[in-house]
Amino acid sequence: MKNRLVQPDMRDFFEKIYHDNGLRISNRRSLFKDVKQYILNKSLVHKEKKMLNSFIGRAPDLIFIVGVPRSGSTLLHQLLAEHLDIAYISNALSKYWMAPNYAKQFLLDNQSKSSISESRFSSSYGRTSGENSPSEFGYFWQYWLNHKDHDQLSENDLTTIDWPNLSKTLNYLAHNFGSPLLLKNLNYINFKISSIYEKLDAKFIHITRNPADVCSSIYNARIREYGSDINWWSIRPKSKKELSELSAWEQIFHQYLICEYEIYSQLEKLPPEKKLTLDYSQIIEDPEASLISISKKFSIKSQIQSNILKKQIVSKSSKGWMNNSLEQKFEQLRRKYESSYHTT
Repeated sequence: MKNRLVQPDMRDFFEKIYHDNGLRISNRRSLFKDVKQYILNKSLVHKEKKMLNSFIGRAPDLIFIVGVPRSGSTLLHQLLAEHLDIAYISNALSKYWMAPNYAKQFLLDNQSKSSISESRFSSSYGRTSGENSPSEFGYFWQYWLNHKDHDQLSENDLTTIDWPNLSKTLNYLAHNFGSPLLLKNLNYINFKISSIYEKLDAKFIHITRNPADVCSSIYNARIREYGSDINWWSIRPKSKKELSELSAWEQIFHQYLICEYEIYSQLEKLPPEKKLTLDYSQIIEDPEASLISISKKFSIKSQIQSNILKKQIVSKSSKGWMNNSLEQKFEQLRRKYESSYHTT
């Protein structure tokens, strides 16, 4: 039972990763490139395992960003990666999802933050550009967690995860970097906060945002990614199939409420020193103070460059694009459904 129980073969892996690829009008994946990279990764697994077998001892902290989709988590990811003395998974390193420790030590040059420090941050629904920019590490999380039709795994599903070796992989990465390791992937982490805290002894930064702005941004993501509002975008609760019978706005509002409820209810069980909550508006209005609060909370050295920070944040806004009629629709849905969940 100690061996990986859910390691998917190549076909199964890409069926899960590519479940919505045919619907996309932007950010489509390339199967040819991905299969080549998969084969390369597979060839490195034995070298990765050999390295992990030699690892003994404690490593710096693992810190996860959590929050509902479109809450500003990618911006926070970029800010922390750039301005705090913290390690993160780069786009270059993310290509080696089966052997990240081997790749970091033998295949990649030392990660540099300089290439993203001169301009404003940009991203496309969690995806950043540039080899050294922070990655969500999605293929890594699918490799280890093997999500299928939704992202809200059952207790039984959670027992099939090889937590000891996942922990060793991430802790060895933090050890290799020599600093706390920052990780962010809302689809794979939001519903597993309790398990990840228990199994990985992790810490969490929870970013919140005005729900109307979140929902309007999720709706906009559906249009931009799929060209239609009928296709589900981002985190999939276990009730996704039943929710598909509702209107697009009702689906989105349930998605928001379910995610927010799960995050709050799981974080509530954690000791205060393991968690910190910040609102997106705080980060936009005073990014330096927000970074300092994180730095102090988790004892991370900061290297904030105020002049660069202002350039990176200047084009961001805490306000969504909802017009009056949509805001009224949102309020109707809020009154109709919010009592079904208990967020604070």
